[in-house]
Amino acid sequence: MVTVSELADPGNYYFWIITFSITFAIIFILKGKLQMLFTITSFAYPNAKFNAIGNDYVKKPELEALIEARSYQDAAGILSTHNYPLKDTRSADDAEILLDEYNIKSIEDILQDIPLGLHPLVKAYLKKYEVGIIKKILKQRLASIRGKVGLKRSRGKGKAGARRKKGSAADLKPVGELTQELLQQLVDSERADEIADLFAKTPFGKELREAIHEYDGNFQKIENILDKYVFSELRGVDNKVAPTLATPTRFFVNHLLDISNIKMLLRAKRKGYGTETCKEMLYPPGLSLPAWKLEQMCEATKVQELIAELEGTKYYPVIKDLIADFEKTNNVSPLEIALDRFLLRLMVELAIQYTTTAGPTIRYMVSREYETRNIKTILHGLDEGLDYKRIIPLVVTEEEE
Repeated sequence: MVTVSELADPGNYYFWIITFSITFAIIFILKGKLQMLFTITSFAYPNAKFNAIGNDYVKKPELEALIEARSYQDAAGILSTHNYPLKDTRSADDAEILLDEYNIKSIEDILQDIPLGLHPLVKAYLKKYEVGIIKKILKQRLASIRGKVGLKRSRGKGKAGARRKKGSAADLKPVGELTQELLQQLVDSERADEIADLFAKTPFGKELREAIHEYDGNFQKIENILDKYVFSELRGVDNKVAPTLATPTRFFVNHLLDISNIKMLLRAKRKGYGTETCKEMLYPPGLSLPAWKLEQMCEATKVQELIAELEGTKYYPVIKDLIADFEKTNNVSPLEIALDRFLLRLMVELAIQYTTTAGPTIRYMVSREYETRNIKTILHGLDEGLDYKRIIPLVVTEEEE
């Protein structure tokens, strides 16, 4: 039998077995806590930075003040003092291009500050902007090819023309796999099959190529394929981020998927799409609305029935009181805006619940997108001479209405 004195003797074999066993046990017990401590430390700077920058234009008082500028030029001047590059712009159309570039750069800049463990989420979120640019070009080019909308190319006599046109590749910022070269090729393509072939080696794959070949003037199928790609990328992110960040990431992505599916189905049912068409259009499921529930919602014959299917979920109270207004106007935009506002409130909740890790970063990223959208809405409204009562219902704020 080994005595206590022998176990305490460094020259004894058993001493080292016990010492190493205790050491490994301590490391194993503390590993999770050390990882979390490292995560908290690594988010201290970016969270402080994003909280300091803030997201003013998802707050109603700031948006009201901007609307009260009463003219596009006055509003652009106010925004210029908040670092938005709009000082020399003359119209909301000009501002829109710069705002989109500014927004993309703001999201890309997040990658410079945050830990590598959250990069997969931000990069997947950037796919939304990549796809947004692709949608814009495809809609213009395909409509032009069909002769519905002209993207008229200006050519001078004896010169390859060259007045820069709105919507040209020079106006669009590369993002993700969407290079400047590919942008230019898309803009320059003269036939639908040329455009389709450009996507042969992209992640959008065969399905998008076929949809472009089959384009008949209805852009919905192409748009849905591109949106599905984005949401599929986001759906798989919680397995790619650091384990300590998986929970806040999952919270955000699941709610985004739920709300995006509801908004898509609201539009589809307003247009009278049938069950099978709606099922084909579904995005990956979130948490509160699993696949079986979404398929059940597809069986609704009208918007009111679709909303009734949400009873018992957290989304039902958000839009149930708007049913009467929908019946009068047949417009689902107020329902979508209500859901967007709810998403922003969830991001506030996320930032509070995970205030020492990824919460503030995710909130900043999502709110930045809605800020840009709100500013574009207000600038277009002022440019068109709309008053406060016409503009304010269209903006997305964190506050409950």
